[in-house]
Amino acid sequence: MNTLNNCVEQESFLPQKDREYLAEKGFKYREVIEGKVKCLIIEEYSLPEGKYNVETVNLLVKIPNGYNDTPPDMFFCYPHLKFSNTNVDPPATGGRFSFDEKSWQQWSRHSNVGNDWRPGIDGISSHLQKVNAALKKG
Repeated sequence: MNTLNNCVEQESFLPQKDREYLAEKGFKYREVIEGKVKCLIIEEYSLPEGKYNVETVNLLVKIPNGYNDTPPDMFFCYPHLKFSNTNVDPPATGGRFSFDEKSWQQWSRHSNVGNDWRPGIDGISSHLQKVNAALKKG
C-alpha cells in the first residue's frame, strides 16, 4: 500500500473487466481512496480538439458503494475547463470537489439505473461513453 499525500493507493477496487478495459485503451490511471471515498483518476484524458482551454485533463470518477449495480454519478475535471472561444465555464459545472489535494470541477451529468445504466452489466467503459458525449456537447 502506497500513501500519497492524504490519499491511499492500494490494491484495486475496480472489477477486473474495468481494469482490462482501461489497460486495453492505454489509460494511465490510479485507484485512490481518501477517507471512505473511492475514486478512479485517469490522467491526461484527451478532450475534443479546440473546444476547451486545455487539450487534456485529469478525469475523476467517484466509485459508489455497490458499483457496478449502482452507477457512478457525474465526473470531475482538473484543471477546470472553460470553452476556448468564450472563456466561459460549460453549463452545470459550478460545483467543486476536493480530493487528492486538488479542487475538481464537477460536471453534473447523471446516470440512472433502469434508464441508462444496466446493473451488473455496465461499467467504466459505459460511463466514459457518457463522459465523452458530455465533453463533446459542452
